[in-house]
Amino acid sequence: MQELKLVSIDGQAEGGSSKPLFITAINEKGEAKQYVMKLFKFDNIEQNYSVAKEIFVNELAREFELSVPEYGIIKFNNNLLEEYFSKEEIQKLDNGYKFCSEFMPQYIIFNPLISLSFIKDYDIENLFCFDHLVINVDRGGFRDKPNLLINDTEILLIDHELTLPFINNGDEVPNYFNYIRNYQYQNHILTKHLKSLKQKKNLFDEFFETLRYLNINKFNDLLDELDKYQIQYGNRDKIFAYLHWIKNNIRFLNIHLISIIK
Repeated sequence: MQELKLVSIDGQAEGGSSKPLFITAINEKGEAKQYVMKLFKFDNIEQNYSVAKEIFVNELAREFELSVPEYGIIKFNNNLLEEYFSKEEIQKLDNGYKFCSEFMPQYIIFNPLISLSFIKDYDIENLFCFDHLVINVDRGGFRDKPNLLINDTEILLIDHELTLPFINNGDEVPNYFNYIRNYQYQNHILTKHLKSLKQKKNLFDEFFETLRYLNINKFNDLLDELDKYQIQYGNRDKIFAYLHWIKNNIRFLNIHLISIIK
């Protein structure tokens, strides 16, 4: 995780519930790059921990060799946004660090009717498993958004604020089995393709082998950084309880995923 230094606000990006802006910022290497900066409301941070989820899931994706754009966090006075938003809108925005993802104009938005032929099979399989792991309802979903970028050789995962719903504010003990079973896989952009495959027996072996050896203790350092920047993520114990649970229930998840694409 890196803290960016603002150079300029360049304009509004199209779409997105977080009303993103294009900015130019200096990264930790001293490079000036353009980023898409999300503007989450105070309620999003208090109830959904949106910035923390973006960061955590980006780092988790890298553990499974799934590509994400370079990202960073940035903090500045929200009054700088007066050119783009009303005072009433600005008052609703969170004042803390904002999540920024590098703008990748050389990539296009994923289209399953066209893009699947360009993606390696293991990327498709790993991505499908990963979205179940983080319970991502926004890769397809009811809004039919792929939240994937693609070029001739690579896919990039973006937009992960709607993941890990069990860490949201609340004291209840999560039932992880129910979260997995109730995941709306029918709406995932890759379900139809995976159902069409004839050979499914060992389809997800690579993903679960990576999960088996995943060192979850390394995420303590990441959460320490979130604490340093006062980025809310809820209960640390709840996050690690899920990571331990998922590693201890690999067989269940594997059987479940195979069953839903038959």
